[in-house]
Amino acid sequence: MAPSSALALVTSTPKRAPPLLIPTAPVHRPTEMSTLPLLSPFQITRPQTSQLVQCFINEQFASDTVVAIQEKEGRIHGDLQKARSESGEDDTAASKDNSTIIKGSNKKSAKKSHKNTKATNSHYIKDLEGQLLTLAEALATARANLDHFSNFSRGVLQGEYNKIALTINDDSPRYIELEQTMNFLFDNDNRLTYFREMIPIVKKVGAKQSGTVIVSLPYLIKFQCKDAHSPVVTSLIEEMYQLYLTEELRFRLKDQISADGSKLRLLRQAEEALGQRTDASTELIRKHYRKKSIKLHPDRNGESFRPVFEEFTDARDVLSDVKLRQRYLREMLQVIGLAPIEKSQESWVAKHRPDKAMSDVKRRDDANKKDGPPQLEGGLFYQMLKGPMIQQHQDGKKSTVVSVSVHVPHPIYEFYSKVRSIRVVFSSTHGESQTIELKRGDIAKGIPVTEQGASLRSSLCVGERVLSQGIWDVAWFGQVGFCRN
Repeated sequence: MAPSSALALVTSTPKRAPPLLIPTAPVHRPTEMSTLPLLSPFQITRPQTSQLVQCFINEQFASDTVVAIQEKEGRIHGDLQKARSESGEDDTAASKDNSTIIKGSNKKSAKKSHKNTKATNSHYIKDLEGQLLTLAEALATARANLDHFSNFSRGVLQGEYNKIALTINDDSPRYIELEQTMNFLFDNDNRLTYFREMIPIVKKVGAKQSGTVIVSLPYLIKFQCKDAHSPVVTSLIEEMYQLYLTEELRFRLKDQISADGSKLRLLRQAEEALGQRTDASTELIRKHYRKKSIKLHPDRNGESFRPVFEEFTDARDVLSDVKLRQRYLREMLQVIGLAPIEKSQESWVAKHRPDKAMSDVKRRDDANKKDGPPQLEGGLFYQMLKGPMIQQHQDGKKSTVVSVSVHVPHPIYEFYSKVRSIRVVFSSTHGESQTIELKRGDIAKGIPVTEQGASLRSSLCVGERVLSQGIWDVAWFGQVGFCRN
């Protein structure tokens, strides 16, 4: 019994490959397929019963299954090569052991260990080779299914195209869009690549924006777009949706375009679609302005309509500029519902149209001004002040020393001659507040004087404060004195 017990210690269990599961792809829902932008010319209203949608779903399922089997096949090939490499290394090790000075029981033990390892790998290698044969058969079946569904999809696609093309004019925008869609989707590689790449992107981007949200934006209100289903609003919704899809697709394919021609064609198609949506919106905005401007013009309706007409024209200037329009819609739609729409509009105008923001402030002041201070030459009174400049450092303890400077508004010489005081207010979220105040005498002491005269700097250091840990808001105020002539 002793020899058999020793033999059991050196005999290893044969390594076997895990059971093989033939991979399959998930099946897309009809609603996911029908919402793809490229299928919009077919006007699919009932995706669950649409033959075209079902054909595309079956075809894409077969295509994704082929890809899944190929990926599984590649992984098993890698495991097989690794197992064969290890077996080859064991043979080399065994031959070295036979040629060395190992003698007696050590030599027999090395031979026995190598024999067990080789036997273990041989079972594992045979399992992997058998799995590759099974996958090859499954791949051949999947490819045959893909060829069948692709041919059937082309036939149904041609039939749907013919049915729609007979009902519309050859020179209509819809016919042109239908023709472009047909030319792209009729190619099998283009069609399969489009579905494979675009369905995840459509899921990520989500639903299109609501028209009622679009018409609530201030520039759309000023542009007299009150109908959520008007051509202008509908076109803007489609434009922004295509913009989001194109940006996501560009990011998704940024490292794959050079190696795959079908993906390059897909990106070009998306960019062309975005260009068409953009041009359509610009043209509709132009037509809307021409139609409404006749009704709103003060020459026809009197001077009481001039403020409305000026707002209408200003909104046209923003919406007719493609980059400004897309930036406005993107940024305003992101914050809508999170902050008051009027404040968001003012912030957006101040950031992207500073000249317009300053003119709005001036116009409001002119409307409210009666016996107030006179207007200064150079625009000092109407200038929008910049925020304070903050520098901080530790005082050696847990507190923070904050140094505050402010931008001197232009014209600088006029500010220094008129300023009476500067006040900086610190307010924390836990209710604590601190104030730094400079009187006119302190400001004058901080002005460097040289032989050439006073040196008026574009920034003014106000002072320092020690602040406790927390979140602080900092704002500054300047008091300017005016004298009537």
